[in-house]
This record gives sequence, C-alpha cells and structure tokens, in this order.
Amino acid sequence: MSTKRWPLCVALCSLFALVGQAGLAQTEAADLGGTAPASWTQTWWFRIGLGLLMSALIVGAVRMRLRSITRRKVELQQEVRRRREAEESLREAETLGRSTLDVLTSPVVVLDEKGTIVKVNQAWKQFGEKNSASSELIAGVGWNYLGVCSRAAAEGSAVALRVLEGLRAVLTGRAQIFDLE
Repeated sequence: MSTKRWPLCVALCSLFALVGQAGLAQTEAADLGGTAPASWTQTWWFRIGLGLLMSALIVGAVRMRLRSITRRKVELQQEVRRRREAEESLREAETLGRSTLDVLTSPVVVLDEKGTIVKVNQAWKQFGEKNSASSELIAGVGWNYLGVCSRAAAEGSAVALRVLEGLRAVLTGRAQIFDLE
C-alpha cells in the first residue's frame, strides 16, 4: 500500500510547495503516513559494493607493488650473480697472469699508458736486488718507471737513456715492442 501512496505524496508535496512559494497558502507539511525511499547512494547494497570496490583496488595496488618488488629483487640477484662471476673470472685471470709472469726467467715489468708500474715478476725483483735498487722500485707497483729512467739518464746512465727512449717509442705507438738484452 505504501508504494501506491508514493506518487500521490510527491504530487501533493509539489502542489503545496508551489502554493507556498506563490504565497497563496501557508500550510505545514502533512504526514501522509509513508516514507520516501533513500537515495540509491544511501542504500546498504551501494555502501557494501563501494567497500568491496575500494578493498579490491587496495588489494590490486598492493599486489602490483609486490610484483614490482619481486621483479626488482630477481633483477638485483641476477646482477649480483653476474658481478660475482666477473670478479671470480678477474681473480682467476690475475692469478694466471701473475703465475705466467713469475714463470718467465727474464725480468719483466708491466707499465700502464703513463709509464706507471702495474706488475713485476719474480725475476724483476731478483734483478733489482742484484743491482742494489731501492726496495720501492723492486716492489715496483705504483712507481712511474719513466720518471725513474729519466732521473737515471740525467745522472749519466746510458742504459737508462736507451730504456727511456725504447719505452717512449712503445707508449707513443712508434714501436710495437722494446727489448733490452
């Protein structure tokens, strides 16, 4: 019965409102015994649906973030593994290079492009000890060998002058190899 009264209630309320606005009559709203239905946004099913939608959005966002974090973790683990493998390969290469240099019976010194000593072999160390070289030069690594040869050449050493010229020729690309017997 309340559903049949609803259209009548709306019509009467509209009529009373128009009359009241026109100033034709001052009436108070009459209670017709019915209730107006709530707006659809105020219903329990809308509120539950909205809550479920918000929950689904939050869960989806959390899942996306977790997937992103998991993906980044895997990438970082792979990067760490690659770096460890590269470090191990480098250590093996250095060990091989060091042992290869030490097997050679001739004194060998490895220089960088500026003439700084990078590596020396055991024969180099023994050669330095026999010729009363300083302990720093015997160890060699980190010293600028071109500077050492320049100072020795300036003091009159013909051998140091030949070494200096030969090394400069190799470092500048004018020669491929320099050997001094």
